[in-house]
Amino acid sequence: MAGVLDPKLVGKWTRGEETPPVDAVDRLLHALRIVELLKERQSEEDVQAWFLGRNAQLGGRAPVLVVASDPDRVEDAAHAFLAY
Repeated sequence: MAGVLDPKLVGKWTRGEETPPVDAVDRLLHALRIVELLKERQSEEDVQAWFLGRNAQLGGRAPVLVVASDPDRVEDAAHAFLAY
C-alpha cells in the first residue's frame, strides 16, 4: 500500500529510524480513509477480505494491489461496494 519495495522500511518508519517519503505517507493516508469508510458499515474481517479479494471494478485485481498506484479508483470501488 505504501508503494515501497522493501517492507522493512515501514518498520523503520514506525520506529522513527527513517522518515517516510511524502508520497508514501499520502498513499497510506488515502488507504486509511478507505478503510475507515468501509468500517463504517462493514466488520474488520469484511474490510480485510474486500482489500484482499479480486474486484471487478479494478479489472479483477485486489484493492491492496491497486491502492498505491490509483487510490481514487480504489475509493470509487469501495463506494460502489457499499452501495450494494
